[in-house]
Amino acid sequence: MKFRMSALWYTMAATTLALLVPVAGRAQAIVQTALGVLSAETVHLEYSDSSKLRNLPDYASLRERYLGPRLKELEASLAQLDIEEGSIDEVVLGWRLEGSEAQLCGVASGRFDPQAVSAAAARRGLRARPVGENKIYCLGEGADHTCVAIRDPAVGFFGPLSSLTAMLKGEAGLESNTEFTRLVEGADHSAPIWGVAKGRAVADWFRNTMPGQENTKLDWNTAFQGVNGLTYSVETGNDVRLAMRLDCVSPGVAASVRQLLEGLRLVQRMAWQSQNPLLPNPYESLVVDSQNSEVSLKVTTPYAALAGIRRGSQ
Repeated sequence: MKFRMSALWYTMAATTLALLVPVAGRAQAIVQTALGVLSAETVHLEYSDSSKLRNLPDYASLRERYLGPRLKELEASLAQLDIEEGSIDEVVLGWRLEGSEAQLCGVASGRFDPQAVSAAAARRGLRARPVGENKIYCLGEGADHTCVAIRDPAVGFFGPLSSLTAMLKGEAGLESNTEFTRLVEGADHSAPIWGVAKGRAVADWFRNTMPGQENTKLDWNTAFQGVNGLTYSVETGNDVRLAMRLDCVSPGVAASVRQLLEGLRLVQRMAWQSQNPLLPNPYESLVVDSQNSEVSLKVTTPYAALAGIRRGSQ
């Protein structure tokens, strides 16, 4: 299974709103909207603050590493409707399983002009598909092609046609999945990039995001089969700081996962030094800890090291 991302990126019931009281500022609004419209079968959700990240001098490297190719593809699709990357402030991406693949949907906040979008679609011969008071524009005819709907000048939805139609109708929102909303509540909402994953999405995220995993001969699905969920955040400043927490089914599983990650740290530190001798080694700063049924991992990566990290497909 591959989650074709990336790297970006909701009307809640009252009980879920109570859980999300600590959510910082404007991020709260878009996450609430996402939880209200994304499928209850979502297995991976990621928030990204594009307006904050764009101000970083190393934004291109950071986006390539942590946001992945799917966000670039999305931006290219939106550009066809005259929606430029600079007009998008925040993105919440959500993946749900569709057979062996994962289907990507999401919500974006920013500055959108429904009339300009309609005019751009007309110039490109894109047919509008009405759903209630909204219009859907699909950038292709296949079931997996990206479709876009501008809900209002500040919020847009995107995803395959069937999923986008369900989002606009408010069918079976993710807010009904209490296990998933618990993970969302535990995330660091102050970070410019954060996300949660559960089930098979945990192994896929780890394989695609941690440095050097593309060369590791390890069955990640088996290694993390005792992990209920993953919460992660990416902070930016003079360097990039990744923090993650794995919620395991028992203290015994947590101890095994910690041992696995400790061994991986030693092996990958030596491999990095051999393959990238002139770049800072991100594994030098990697710290793994465990307490009860939780495993935590923190790593600080200089921006200079991002150039040596290849990313798997998402």
